[in-house]
Amino acid sequence: MGTKKPEREWKLFSGDAWRMTVDGASNINGAGAGVVLVSSAGTVHEHIVSIGYPATNNDAEYETLIAGLQLALRLGAGSVYVFCDSLLVVGHLNDDYQAKDARMNAYVSLVVALLKQFGHVEVEWIAREHNAHADALAGLASVYKTAGSRTIIFDAVESPSFEPAVCSKIGHGVYKLAEIDGMPIANPWNAQKLRKFHG
Repeated sequence: MGTKKPEREWKLFSGDAWRMTVDGASNINGAGAGVVLVSSAGTVHEHIVSIGYPATNNDAEYETLIAGLQLALRLGAGSVYVFCDSLLVVGHLNDDYQAKDARMNAYVSLVVALLKQFGHVEVEWIAREHNAHADALAGLASVYKTAGSRTIIFDAVESPSFEPAVCSKIGHGVYKLAEIDGMPIANPWNAQKLRKFHG
C-alpha cells in the first residue's frame, strides 16, 4: 500500500480527464494547502492556500481538496482524477470510514457537493513519498500569513557557483568567456539564462 504511485492510475484516463494531487500541512509555522492540477492538455496549474485559522492536519487536508476542486471547476474541468495521501479523507469519501464528528461531517458534505458538479471524478489514495510536489507547495503555503499574488522565481544551478569561469560556445565554433555587462560569470549555464534578460 505504501508504494502506490499515481502514474499507473493516470493512464486509465484519457480525453478530457484532468489529474490532481493535493496535500495539506499543519505545523508550527501555520497551516497551508498545496494543489497540483494538470489539464487534459498537459498544462500544470500550481495553487497554494494559506489557512488563517488554527487548523488540524485533517482540516488542512480537507481545505486542500476543497481548494483543488474549486480551482478545477473554475478552469472548466469536466472530469478529474484526484490523488490524496490522507487515508482519512479518502476513506470518508469512499465510504471506508465514517465521519464521527460534526466538523468532519461538514467537510465531507461540502466535498461531496463539489464532486457532484463534475461529469466524472474519482478520489484515490497515494503514498506521501509519491506526493512530493503538492507536499512542497503545502509547506510553502503554511509559512505565508497573508493571501495575494506572489512571484516565485524558479531557477537551477547545474554546477557549483564557485567554480572558475570557462569558455562557452556561442555558435559556429566561436567561443567566448561567459560574462554579463563585462563581468565574468562563474557558471556559463547561468550566464546563458542571464543573457535572455540583458539582450
